[in-house]
Amino acid sequence: MASISTGKDGRKQLQFVALDGKRKSLYLGEVSKEFARDMGKHIDHLVRCRRTDEEPKKATQAWIRDILPSWKNVSAKLSELDILITDHKPDEVFADFVEHYISTRRDVKPGTIKTWSQASQKVRTFFGRRSIKSLTKADGKDFLRWLKTPKEQGGAGHKGETPSKHLGHVRGFLNEAVDAEVIPVNPFRKVTAQRTPQTGRKRMINTQDVLRVIEVAPDAEMKAIIALSFWGGLRTPSEHYVLKWSAIRWDENMMTVLAPKTEGKGKASRETPLFPELLPYLLDLHEVSEHTGPDDFVIQKRRTQTEANLRGRMYRLCIKAGVEKWPKIFQNLRSTRQTILEQHYPRGTVCEWMGNTEDVAEAHYIQEQKEFREVAAMKPTTETEVTAEHQGDTKSTTDKKRQKVVQNVVQKSEELARTRKKASILRTRQNSPKR
Repeated sequence: MASISTGKDGRKQLQFVALDGKRKSLYLGEVSKEFARDMGKHIDHLVRCRRTDEEPKKATQAWIRDILPSWKNVSAKLSELDILITDHKPDEVFADFVEHYISTRRDVKPGTIKTWSQASQKVRTFFGRRSIKSLTKADGKDFLRWLKTPKEQGGAGHKGETPSKHLGHVRGFLNEAVDAEVIPVNPFRKVTAQRTPQTGRKRMINTQDVLRVIEVAPDAEMKAIIALSFWGGLRTPSEHYVLKWSAIRWDENMMTVLAPKTEGKGKASRETPLFPELLPYLLDLHEVSEHTGPDDFVIQKRRTQTEANLRGRMYRLCIKAGVEKWPKIFQNLRSTRQTILEQHYPRGTVCEWMGNTEDVAEAHYIQEQKEFREVAAMKPTTETEVTAEHQGDTKSTTDKKRQKVVQNVVQKSEELARTRKKASILRTRQNSPKR
C-alpha cells in the first residue's frame, strides 16, 4: 500500500510496491497530503489491475485521462515500471468506434452489415456519447434490461431472441476494441442473455392457403418464389437469388441449393429433392424465362428486391387471396415445411435437406400440427383399452379416411406422372444437338 512522507521543506514523497514486489519512490513536491494520498490510491489500483489483467475502475480511468498528463515524471515512471500502458489508443465515444468499425468491414455480406447497423443504432441510442473506456459490466446489464423493457416504459421493447442477438453483436464490437488495443479487456464479456424464441409467432400454414396465395400471384416468377419458400424450404431471399438453372438436375430429381447464411460455417451448399409439389412451378418459370442457360439465375426480375420488399408483397397477396396474414411469413413457410416433412422422413434427413441442425430445428422450426389433436382424441393407441363398440366406430372412421387418402394419392400420382413427362420432354430438348 502506498505511503506518504513529508520532508523538512514540506515536499511530499510517495512510496508504493511495484509489480516486482519492490518499493519505489515518487517525488511529488509541494502538494497537499490529500492529493498525494489520492495519487497513491490510484497507483495501487493500477498495480492490482496489471497483476489481474482487469479493467481499471472509472475513477482511475478519469485520473489517468484528466490528472496524470500534467505529471510527466509520474507518468514516465509508471510507464517505465510497466504499470501504466501508454501505447493504447486514446479513448473515444463507443458509438463512434462501432460505426467506424462497421464502415471498414467490406469483407462481410450485406445482411451482416444490416444486422450490425441495427445493433449500432441501439448503442447510439442507449450509450449516447459515453466513452468506450468508461463502460463496465453494470452498463452491459443495464443495456440488456433496456433492450427488454417495453417502449411505453422507455425501453427498446424487444422480445424473444432479439435482445440476446443485439447484446452478442455489442460484445463482438468490444472484442474488436480489445484487439485494436483501445481497451485492455471486454467489460461485457460476462454479460449474457438466454435466447428465448418467440413461439407465439410460429404458425402452421395451411397448404390450401399457400395455393390460394400462389393463384393470385402476378407471374410465374413470384409463384416460383413462394413455391421455393414453402415446398423447397429455401431461406428467403438469400437462397433464391443464388439459385441457377444448372443447380436443378431434372433427370436426377435433385437440386443443389447454395446457402450464403451457412457458407462461413463450412456448409456452402446442400442437396435437396426436387419435390413433386415444387416441380410444376419451376417448369412453368423455365418456359417463360428469357434466359435459361446453365449460368442464368432462376429468379431474374426480382433479384434487387429485399426481404422486406418481398414480405410486403406477400402480405398484399394474402389480402388479395382472402387468407390470414402470417407472422414472420417466410420463416413460417420454411418452418411448416420442415414440420410436415418430419412426419414422413427422419429428422436427420430432413435437416440435411433444409440446411440446419437438429438442435436448431427443435428450437426454431418444429411446430405442433393441431390437426393431430382431433385424431389423438378419437383414435386409441395400442396401450389404450377401448370397448368393442368404440373400436368398431373408430375402424369405420379410419376406413373412410384411408379411402379418402388413397383417392388423393391416386390423383396426385396422375398429376405427378404428367409433370414428369413434361420434365422429360424438357430434358430431351435441352440435350438435343442444336442446328
